[in-house]
Amino acid sequence: MNSTTTDQRGFPALGIRDIGAFEAQPTEFCQDPLLQTDGFTTSVASATELNQAIVCANLNGDTNGGDTINLSDNITLDTAFENNSFGSTGIAAIDSPIILNGKDFSIASDGTCLIDGINGPTEYRLIRVGATGDFILNNITLSNGCADGAGIDSNGGGITVVCYLLIIAVLLIILLALVLGLEMMAP
Repeated sequence: MNSTTTDQRGFPALGIRDIGAFEAQPTEFCQDPLLQTDGFTTSVASATELNQAIVCANLNGDTNGGDTINLSDNITLDTAFENNSFGSTGIAAIDSPIILNGKDFSIASDGTCLIDGINGPTEYRLIRVGATGDFILNNITLSNGCADGAGIDSNGGGITVVCYLLIIAVLLIILLALVLGLEMMAP
């Protein structure tokens, strides 16, 4: 039953087959074939491209040591990518080995931040490194992150880390939270 390599439309057949005209896809799916293999290096210039590259890196495993994402422009976030039990975060969670080379560009929120204990729609941390993440951050400016709310939602306006993070030449500017800027948690 799983012997075909493509669905009825000619797209790669992934996972368990269904009876429809196309294969059911997981909630998160790597849409770029060039990013589906671990060990990729790619350049991104927008929040959409950055989030897609992170999702692909998280899904493609780590047999080749992880993936490298290079910024090729400043990225301004205008909404949270995720809002879950860890709170609101501007980009996809880092759940695999990823190197993010800022190349002197920045990631910033365009929202306003009012520390009042209520997490508003423009209030989110910029980056979350999950328990399976291994994150190296190089030559980047992070600014205007805002973690507001109750509990974990108020921690780490810039970066919340549950696993491993190496920071090289990173400038943290105006990253507000009840716990400012960078928050490290035990896995």
